[in-house]
Amino acid sequence: MVLQRLLISSNGYDDMYFRGGELRDGSILIKQNSSVSFDTYFNCFSYSKFKKYTSVKEITISLDIEGEATLSLYALTEKGSTLLSSCDVNCENASISVSLDSLSDDGILYPVVYARSDCTIRGGEISTNEPCNYIDCAIAICTFKRESEVTRNIEILNQAELSSISKIYVIDNGKTLDINALSSKRVSIIPNKNYGGSGGFTRGIMEAKAGGHSHVILMDDDVIINPEILNRMCAITSLLSDTYRGAHVSAAMLPLSKPYLQYEMGARWDGGAVKSFKQNIDVRKPKNLLECCKEENVQYGGWWCFMLPLSNTDKIGLPYPMFIKFDDIEYGKRCSSLSPIITMNGIAITHEDFNTKFSVHLDYYKLRNQLITTATHNMKNRLGIIFRLMKTSANSLFLYRYDAMPLIFRAFDDFLRGPDFLLSTNEEELNSEIMKMSPRAVPLSEIDGWDEGLKEQKKSKKTGFFKGLFMVLTLGGHLVPRFMLKNKISAFPPLDAKPVWAFMHKRTIQYQLGSDYGFDFGRSCKRFFGGFFKCIGMAFKILFKYGKVKRAYVKKKDYLSSFEFWEKHLEIQKLSKD
Repeated sequence: MVLQRLLISSNGYDDMYFRGGELRDGSILIKQNSSVSFDTYFNCFSYSKFKKYTSVKEITISLDIEGEATLSLYALTEKGSTLLSSCDVNCENASISVSLDSLSDDGILYPVVYARSDCTIRGGEISTNEPCNYIDCAIAICTFKRESEVTRNIEILNQAELSSISKIYVIDNGKTLDINALSSKRVSIIPNKNYGGSGGFTRGIMEAKAGGHSHVILMDDDVIINPEILNRMCAITSLLSDTYRGAHVSAAMLPLSKPYLQYEMGARWDGGAVKSFKQNIDVRKPKNLLECCKEENVQYGGWWCFMLPLSNTDKIGLPYPMFIKFDDIEYGKRCSSLSPIITMNGIAITHEDFNTKFSVHLDYYKLRNQLITTATHNMKNRLGIIFRLMKTSANSLFLYRYDAMPLIFRAFDDFLRGPDFLLSTNEEELNSEIMKMSPRAVPLSEIDGWDEGLKEQKKSKKTGFFKGLFMVLTLGGHLVPRFMLKNKISAFPPLDAKPVWAFMHKRTIQYQLGSDYGFDFGRSCKRFFGGFFKCIGMAFKILFKYGKVKRAYVKKKDYLSSFEFWEKHLEIQKLSKD
């Protein structure tokens, strides 16, 4: 069975695929007396993952080489590189086998080709003779009015050799795709109510379950993916040992602007800030490949590309109706409570940077769904929830985002209405209301005082102790007389912005990265104190209502994640497979 095929492609960063040589017409050219090494993100072999999670005992690395060369196999561990084996090649395929039991627990394998004449590498693979377990996987893509992106990915997947993937369900929340043009034996286009990513991906899980598939891969419509990545996910899944038979596989995310700077390889959430693992590491560096091999207590993987066994639904049900934001985190916590989530080098997609997608209305969903997750997973008491209110409110108020406060209060109010609110809400209508409440970005050219040079302002991510103390004591500068404030505009991207960046400035321009739009926010003491006192009132609501509401969410959580609920909610016929 093929575990992974050699990827000979480039996104402009060849050293994510190979080191040395020259890419030409889908092959790697090597000049005489030079070499090519595959100690790279997409072509190394993370043997330690296979040792831990699968029944694989021996693997064979094969390369299609034209020319006279020497093929060597190395192991890279924390102690350095070790030559395991080598053989001479003379215009023929070359292969080297190795027993995984002979290797240390943590590390990667990689081949090196030394050219004794001008050589060409046309392809290669890593395989095993170990018997595999049969799996039948489906892909579920959720889309909303992204016709060009999803059509591109459908075409790519249709042309690919997908070893264990028999069906692609495209859940069309926008109902804008051409069903006749895009449907095929492999692809089904399914119009769906626009109940966000939660409703779309849940519908995909339901369709895959009804279709008799053993696994499903949840995938965003706009990712950039090589189908080989999906085959790798299926390969490791089909070889899982009895101990880890129910494991999940999560693809890492590489940002579109800098695909070598990994955004996330699995994550966890314990009620505070999200902890993204292996974030911002340069995957072109071999030492970081070892870092990516290290095990973490992964609680969830982003639904940009996440594989799960459908047997999960018999034990933990379906996702909750959260529309967007935090649905993958909440469901991932349930999944990881059953079996681990596997991540590894070479299983990754490329996605648009999240810092280009800031929208104030998302604060409502993020906060409301965090609260639901906290309640259903019994993670915090009422004082913890009040602290969340104060922290979230202070962040928005200190950043002069007064227009976000009604959304914050709406999130808490809707949460405090309990699970019956989720059961009875028309999510499309609610989303329209939330969108109308949200301030909209405007063209930067229409903002008085805007200049492209403002983007070059340097912002420190750290706040000194005394400055931080002064900021808190003056309520983000709102107690400071206006004449003492700086006239200079403070400009910064809004996502993950630090309140200190607005502190002591009269105005901020919070610009969207990758676009010509932004927000013009200025200090207003009147709006600050209006939001401040409403925040105090909300704290008292939480104090008196949270205990009862929390118990209600716990009581209804099974129904909220049931097939019965979702079939009624999406207004579809029974899909659950007996």
